[in-house]
Amino acid sequence: MQVKKTEGGAGMKQGHSTSPGIVSSRILITLVPLLLVSGWAGATDLTSKKYIGSMREAEGRIMMDRGGREIFARRGMRLFRKDVIYSTSNAKGAVVFRDETSIRFGPDTTVSLEDFDYVPEEKKYLLHTGVAKGVVVFVTGALAKVAPETVAVTTPKGTIGIRGTKFSIKVEE
Repeated sequence: MQVKKTEGGAGMKQGHSTSPGIVSSRILITLVPLLLVSGWAGATDLTSKKYIGSMREAEGRIMMDRGGREIFARRGMRLFRKDVIYSTSNAKGAVVFRDETSIRFGPDTTVSLEDFDYVPEEKKYLLHTGVAKGVVVFVTGALAKVAPETVAVTTPKGTIGIRGTKFSIKVEE
């Protein structure tokens, strides 16, 4: 079998008329599935990330910043770390975390879901949220009962430590 050198140094069996475009397509068809499976595709695949909660209620125009993308928040939508939720002047909503902690928010409110971990079998507990403006009502869930020192809410004026309760916050601009 003779191999003929082609431009760029790639070898091709003599007598075959495979064009460089077809060879590139074959390589691409082989590599793309491997890249997707290994996570090297570069796109954020939210289905593979562990969600931290969901939108329990969404009335009016509620938007979310997810990784720099602005999307409409809707009831039942899964929530992830670093999501930022903001409501307009006639909107209100509620989120519920996997440990049953809930946050209800009113109009003109911005809430950031900074970090969350709730893995009781590994003793991993963490809930950090931020309220930049607006009115929110928190009802703590299982996490605050088991590890209250791991729950914190940050506002522009400071950080609030939670010790298992129901409370409300109003942050004015």
